[in-house]
Amino acid sequence: KPEFRVLEARAKLNRAMIFLTQVRNVEAAQGFENMLEVFPDHVAAHANLGMVYSNSEHLDEKSTMHLNRALQLETDPERRKLLQGFLDGIHKRRERLDRSAPAGRPGFGRRRRRGP
Repeated sequence: KPEFRVLEARAKLNRAMIFLTQVRNVEAAQGFENMLEVFPDHVAAHANLGMVYSNSEHLDEKSTMHLNRALQLETDPERRKLLQGFLDGIHKRRERLDRSAPAGRPGFGRRRRRGP
């Protein structure tokens, strides 16, 4: 039934928000994706998904896509400014990575090593 699907999507969005506060990004992203299956123009789901994806360099393209969509849908000027700030940060990171990339391999810049 459509009503159940809507309720289920909203429950998954609520769980995704909880996962987001717990920095459980994989679970949060899945919840936001589930919400977008039912409500493809849900501003908060696009915005939060874009922010989650922005935590990983290799997901910059997906992050940019969702943040741009949220920016298109958002009407509040302060929220639009916040979304634009995230997009600007991703673009700056991409430029930095492209500058440090070996010739002919944009986006393959040196990455910091983790651990000892």
